[in-house]
Amino acid sequence: MSESGIVGIFPTPVMLAKGVIPPPLVQAMIDQFESSETGANVRTTTLSHTPMDSPRSHENYMAVLKHVAPKLREYGEALMGEVLDWGVKEIWINKMEPGGAQKMHNHANSFISGIIYLTGFDPSAGHGRSGCCKGRSCSVCSRSASRRWTG
Repeated sequence: MSESGIVGIFPTPVMLAKGVIPPPLVQAMIDQFESSETGANVRTTTLSHTPMDSPRSHENYMAVLKHVAPKLREYGEALMGEVLDWGVKEIWINKMEPGGAQKMHNHANSFISGIIYLTGFDPSAGHGRSGCCKGRSCSVCSRSASRRWTG
């Protein structure tokens, strides 16, 4: 089931869109990472990634874009006040090891950056410790994966 919404808690709104990528495509992206040449991140040893590439370079990337494009247009309309034809310049897959963290960074020449989480959060990400669950059952905290994937 797909669920999405735009939250205006920052000067730039943040969109959360759950269930946009169907499970078979999620698995195909994980398999793609496992069979790809990867490199270590220059800032941390807990992050590895495929090379940055054109979205047209792989059929999985094209399939992801098909599912993400309507959400990108929706977000762009909220951000700019009109429907625009957005494009994706680069795409890649990251793998974060348990306990890892991404350093603050920016993506040059990009107006919007996005992340697609292919698996649940590892407990080392600290979800729940900040009080988000307040002792209730939380679907995010109950999901645990041995690895955290982003793309």
